[in-house]
Amino acid sequence: MEGIVRDCIQSYLMKYKLISKSQHGFVKGKSCTTNLLEVLDYISFNLSIGILVDEALLNFVKAFDFVAHKRLLIKLSSYGISGLLLKWIEAFLKNRIQRVIQVNEINVENSLQKDLDSAEEWSKKWLLGFNSSKCVIMHYSTNNPQLKYTLNGVELKDSECERDLGVYFSTNLKWKKQIISSTSKENSMMGMLNMTFSRIDAKLVKTLCKVFIRPLIEFAVPVWSPYFKGDISLLEKVQHRMTRLVPSLRKINYEKRLEILDISTLKTRREHGDLIQVFKLLNRFEEIDLINEPKLKIDSITQGHNLKYEREIVNYLPRHHFLLNRMANLWNALPETVVTSKTVNQSKNRLDEYNAKSKKFYLNIFNIYLD
Repeated sequence: MEGIVRDCIQSYLMKYKLISKSQHGFVKGKSCTTNLLEVLDYISFNLSIGILVDEALLNFVKAFDFVAHKRLLIKLSSYGISGLLLKWIEAFLKNRIQRVIQVNEINVENSLQKDLDSAEEWSKKWLLGFNSSKCVIMHYSTNNPQLKYTLNGVELKDSECERDLGVYFSTNLKWKKQIISSTSKENSMMGMLNMTFSRIDAKLVKTLCKVFIRPLIEFAVPVWSPYFKGDISLLEKVQHRMTRLVPSLRKINYEKRLEILDISTLKTRREHGDLIQVFKLLNRFEEIDLINEPKLKIDSITQGHNLKYEREIVNYLPRHHFLLNRMANLWNALPETVVTSKTVNQSKNRLDEYNAKSKKFYLNIFNIYLD
């Protein structure tokens, strides 16, 4: 019942645009990945044109524990939710205690201190206090003056690296911390799996990779996909070691093991996932508020599909490797059957078919480093 009510309310709020376009959680067509891509797009673009960026990550004090139910009902009523439905929600909330801790991060733009003051006033109005000791400021760029900011009369701490929705952001926009964190988790998981199963064959290792390894190493990866050779190699070594758990494959080189197991390199999987992410963004299956929407190429002479877009020309490396920039050439090279798919699943299937025919999507540059 709760799920039905939630879906109806969400549909109503979306229809009448009562939910901010900045809201990504629990909204159809948005996710942690779209949220982080939007943040990264804003930061990397501004840094690429010489504009310094400060980011505030704010932590509410046990948000769901302290939601003022009366104020919540007033808010719902102001949105046009009334009658029996509002009474049902009131009865649902009565004497109910939530035991979930919610961490909210708000990325603020110009006049950061002014926005922090506004956030402070908002939190007092709705009785949702901030945990100032856990709120931090990130100053992007090496020549950032690192201004000081306050919240609730407390000077906020500076941080060079913070975890935002499961992904580590650093002020230099490099992903070393995220990669080290991911590989550490995967190596621990691999050790546990090795101790759990007395015998691991080819079929089992494929299942283990799919269920236990890839979700850890590929979470929100369109945001932080590595571009330094060392980082790429570090990630690939996880699958390299995983495939060696099969006794009969240990003396075979990595490329051959992948062929026998019928699996791709992690780099190939990231490219595949990035292309699907681009497909979803360009076809509005998922939405992010981009600084610059992709500019379609207008060239009737050019061969291929008519959804090709131009890549930004920038000198700032993190911006150069932002999702839409790093994928421009691969996307533009895709056949029309892939980019004009009607659904996400259809695009995945057609891309798989295309990949099976085109060896250029199965790059194998790791063996000289790994075997």
